Amino acid sequence: MKKLWFLCFSALILASCQSKITFEPQHYQAQSKENCQPHEGCAKFNLDIVAATDKSTAADSINNSVFKMIRRAMYVGEKPQEAKNYLELTNSFINTHNQIKSEFLERFKVLPPSWEATGKCRLQWQSDRMVNMVLEYYTFTGGAHGYGATLSEFYDSKTGQRISSRQLFTDTLSVASLVEKQFRKQNKIDSKTSLTEAGYFIPNNQFFLPENIYLTKTAVVFHYNPYEIAAYAFGDIEVAVPRKEIEPLLKLK
Repeated sequence: MKKLWFLCFSALILASCQSKITFEPQHYQAQSKENCQPHEGCAKFNLDIVAATDKSTAADSINNSVFKMIRRAMYVGEKPQEAKNYLELTNSFINTHNQIKSEFLERFKVLPPSWEATGKCRLQWQSDRMVNMVLEYYTFTGGAHGYGATLSEFYDSKTGQRISSRQLFTDTLSVASLVEKQFRKQNKIDSKTSLTEAGYFIPNNQFFLPENIYLTKTAVVFHYNPYEIAAYAFGDIEVAVPRKEIEPLLKLK
């Protein structure tokens, strides 16, 4: 009887351990010219991701959604849907630059600026209920400066369906109040000072949550990308609210 109980208990533990989706790293890289130098008008593309390897609907759904997120961020051109996978996305960046380079040389007799695209998508958080994937990327295709951002998406661990960041909380107004309090504290802005007057983009002085939120063991991080809440010169702005403070408002963990 004891042996039977032990075997049943072990099976339950094993099933629980196997319920989490497995992820493995993948790397994609290409450049228009070997040993390419910036002044030579070339293009480089580097992307590191983690992909779900399970044979399940949830894994497929997460992989497809993550690819679309990365494609939206890193594709250059007018028809992003033409890139059906990471290899095509990688090659399209190089091919588009080569086409523009050819046109520049023909029309203006000069080289266009070198292009660069780098991205890293990581498994930020995983529990029995959800998966949090975070993409950090940077692209430069000419101009005064490139653009980089951090994107975060949540998925249901069982179905692979995307979860809105607003679905994480029971009361987003209370969360926004907590985040504003922490924001003012880390930027040394007292409660009587208007955030608009302090130089931030806060319409009607109504503080708002960012589009991208991610989890750590100790905090919930609210990430504002350049231009989202302040000028480009401010760079990325992150507000980390300790888990112990925001835990009562977390619907999904």
